[in-house]
Amino acid sequence: MNNVFKGGLEISISVANVTLPTLGAGDQLVWAQGLFDNYLGNGTIVAPFFEMDIITGGCNPAGPNPYCPPAYPFQYPDNHFYDQPAARYQPPGTIQAFFDANAYLAIENNGTKTLTVYDGVSYGFQNFVSPEPGVWFLSGTGLLVVIVIRRRRVAA
Repeated sequence: MNNVFKGGLEISISVANVTLPTLGAGDQLVWAQGLFDNYLGNGTIVAPFFEMDIITGGCNPAGPNPYCPPAYPFQYPDNHFYDQPAARYQPPGTIQAFFDANAYLAIENNGTKTLTVYDGVSYGFQNFVSPEPGVWFLSGTGLLVVIVIRRRRVAA
């Protein structure tokens, strides 16, 4: 038996060997990510919605968390992108979580309130629940027993 409770993915994008744009005064290279998904942070399944993957508080361009919206909050000194979205599996027969993302390399300037988007990637996952192989085996065995009993009754 497999004790997997969450489905999701892990993605890491390196910008090594990529010619990065030249930064001007007040510019910083960031990742910006838009999402289309149907679950909340607490695991609740909701109607699908669009959102930016940001933090809404605690950002400070001059402080320890310099990546303010619309920038993706988890940035790294070597400019690589990393994400590991996941959602709990729901009971079979109910709506499962999905996650579609578009992550773009961009230049953000907080002074001029601009975001210049360059290029990016699309990625995502969709949870899917199917009965375990043991369920199929038990169901098949039960069906076989019913067929054998019926054949015996018809023959008698």
